[in-house]
Amino acid sequence: MTTSVNLLPNDMWLLLILRELMPTTALESIESRVGVSYWRAVVDEALLTDDEILEALSKRARVGIANGLLVSSQAREKVQE
Repeated sequence: MTTSVNLLPNDMWLLLILRELMPTTALESIESRVGVSYWRAVVDEALLTDDEILEALSKRARVGIANGLLVSSQAREKVQE
């Protein structure tokens, strides 16, 4: 017996932000073709950049973007991305 599983993108939470940044028609177009990630789909289609999405998330969450962090190799090994 075979079952089909409807896999949803792992970042559906991002839709609220994308709705603020993109025209509705562009977002609807991406929604019909998205695979694992809305973020990846939007960037791959050159509709927004990583930096544009990060900036919007930073403002929404009221958390600054960490730039230029120096991380030791020991820390990198112990903490997943």
